[in-house]
Amino acid sequence: MVAVAGPDGKMAGVVPLEMSKLTSHWDSVVHRLRASKPMLATALSHALPAAVTANGVVTIELDEPNDIYAHAINTARGEIVAALRERFVGVDRVELRRDEQAVAAPPKRLTDEMVRAERVAALRKRDPVLDAAIEALDLDVAD
Repeated sequence: MVAVAGPDGKMAGVVPLEMSKLTSHWDSVVHRLRASKPMLATALSHALPAAVTANGVVTIELDEPNDIYAHAINTARGEIVAALRERFVGVDRVELRRDEQAVAAPPKRLTDEMVRAERVAALRKRDPVLDAAIEALDLDVAD
């Protein structure tokens, strides 16, 4: 989506920054980042917007404590802001809310099956026809 200034000076193709709109567009923001920043996109797929302020601060929160995902998000705040600005007016910065009280479990060891399952889940989410075919025929997707 390209933002172009209209005759009234407002940006066309972008919407005001509101929590409900941000939440509804979150998956498309993650998808936009997947091509250039796959690790960041994976981290953001495990996060959701938690708050939006009038000053343009977007606070996101991981669904569970994960230092690897937190590091990916913290080091790529500029890219996240840029991706959000493609869709929303008024985004100034991104903050990551961390639950310091929670004791982070050791990171899970990533297996081939986990990677394949995550890839299949992403494909199924993106393509409803493929999802329906996999479900109806009880298929197992191979690489």
